[in-house]
Amino acid sequence: MTVPVERRGFYVCLVLAAAALAVYYPVVGFDFVNLDDPLYVYENPHVRAGITPEGIRWAFTNLDANFWHPLTWLSHMLDWQLFGPRAGGHHAMGLLLHTANTLLLFLALARLTGRFWESAAVAALFALHPLHVESVVWVSERKDVLSTFFFMLTLLAYPRYVENPTPGRALGVITPYALGLMAKPMLVTVPFVLLLLDFWPLRRFGNGGLEWNAAKTLILEKIPLVVLAILAGVLALVAQAKGSALADMDLVPLDMRLSNAAVSTVAYLWKTLWPVELAVHYPLGPVPAGMAIGAGFVLAAITAIALPAIRRFPYVTVGWLWYLVTLAPVSGIIQVGCHSMADRYTYIPLIGIFIIAVWGSSDLFSRARRWREPAAFGACALALAIGAVTCYQLQYWSDSETLLRRALAVTGPNGIAENNLATALTSRGAYEEALPHVLRAVELRPADDEVVFNVGNTLAGLRRDDEARAWIEKSIQINPRLEKAYTNLGALLIRQKRFDEAVGRLQTALGLNPASPVTRLNLAVALAAAGHIDEAAAHLDEAVRLAPDSLLLRTKVLQSWWMMGLRDRALRENEWIRSVDGKLADELAKWMETRKEVD
Repeated sequence: MTVPVERRGFYVCLVLAAAALAVYYPVVGFDFVNLDDPLYVYENPHVRAGITPEGIRWAFTNLDANFWHPLTWLSHMLDWQLFGPRAGGHHAMGLLLHTANTLLLFLALARLTGRFWESAAVAALFALHPLHVESVVWVSERKDVLSTFFFMLTLLAYPRYVENPTPGRALGVITPYALGLMAKPMLVTVPFVLLLLDFWPLRRFGNGGLEWNAAKTLILEKIPLVVLAILAGVLALVAQAKGSALADMDLVPLDMRLSNAAVSTVAYLWKTLWPVELAVHYPLGPVPAGMAIGAGFVLAAITAIALPAIRRFPYVTVGWLWYLVTLAPVSGIIQVGCHSMADRYTYIPLIGIFIIAVWGSSDLFSRARRWREPAAFGACALALAIGAVTCYQLQYWSDSETLLRRALAVTGPNGIAENNLATALTSRGAYEEALPHVLRAVELRPADDEVVFNVGNTLAGLRRDDEARAWIEKSIQINPRLEKAYTNLGALLIRQKRFDEAVGRLQTALGLNPASPVTRLNLAVALAAAGHIDEAAAHLDEAVRLAPDSLLLRTKVLQSWWMMGLRDRALRENEWIRSVDGKLADELAKWMETRKEVD
């Protein structure tokens, strides 16, 4: 008995969803990582406040994190409102979006091409390939899976518009595309992707292939999408420039950018075939001329094969151009940041390569039609084997230390990985272990204010206060707007009982970031020590308002109330702590009794 198409589609969706969820399920037990997650989530006061009118206004008007992506911010706010600081919930939401993207890709390809099993195989590869681990598991890369969700909705709506191009159906394409751009501007190439789909599989360029009249009509109908893409691109460039993320031509000259773009484009292809030695950060550096020339030759050779195949094997041309075009915004020609490549950049581009692989495999068996479905099943079996590699890659994302040690093992000298590993170690008090890592980082990145600051922070943890102060002040010289440097310098001065100096530094920090609860806590301690109890109390109240669910901050606030002599406030604070962690509340009660005896 033949299974109806609708039921087959339902079963395939169940299998695809089950495969993605089974492979990625361990992520619900993973922690945040200290690369971007503090900025995007757990140290961002706007995100930690949840969905609020003020938060919505901020999401649409700020250019923080070097992007204008309001829907991404709103997504993180919603997660915090639902899950608070529990990282597993944030990871689960990313996994659900990736699963939805997989199903939408299957449905869109099946509708566009009419090829059921090939579409399922492409979706399976998309769901399970190890290069996609970074986009799915890294909470800060919510923008990847969220923007792709809207991209998939655009793909799903497009064939419906093609069948009957009414204004209403055009709006059904434009709306999800606009939402996708509001999640990540990498979607600026989507109008060109739709033109590729017009050629194959939709065959809208006329019976002869490329007819100018048909092409002109298709280009004109994409103008609203192109306008949106241009606006998003301009906003992205403004945001990157404002955040000093755009690399200067003097630092990264054009020949280096082109060489790196060629090498990374080929490297992604190799990692697609052999997905090992993946890292969260690949440092940018000079590219050997021979390597660049070799990569250019490989790309030229593949292009020379793909373009002439446009009539007989159009999916080869379309798939290859899909890969090149969607990768172009992040190829490094416009260099953003200090990485040479990133696994997350392949999330959408690899769909083109998967199409070539699956449709090409299917065509190998086209003469014997009965082999077409087994070939598609074979691709799914391969996807499951790739899924096993994904399970292996997942383990490195369990926490910051594991992730960054892996990056160092894969890439060798890596200032970003060394610095963030040091940060992870200092966060658990392992200052001795952190020091050699941060010193290696500063050797590699001597002008990086974050790295220089981290040297000082690590030395402060080792009680080498004079050295620490010198390094922190040096980081301020590099970046006079480095708020956390003023905050930590203020804390260091408090420890040295130089309270008036500490107040000055902390007030500077507060001017740079009024929403920092840590700065307000330290300022309260300094003010109280200087005898300004009422002013100190106001800052403590504001610190709690800014981070009401931070157990560590509330503990420090309790201790501050007690040391200031406001013991009723301390006892009330401990009642809240008891509602979250009874054991900690008992320990704090004993601490207060001990302090009472001392006093």
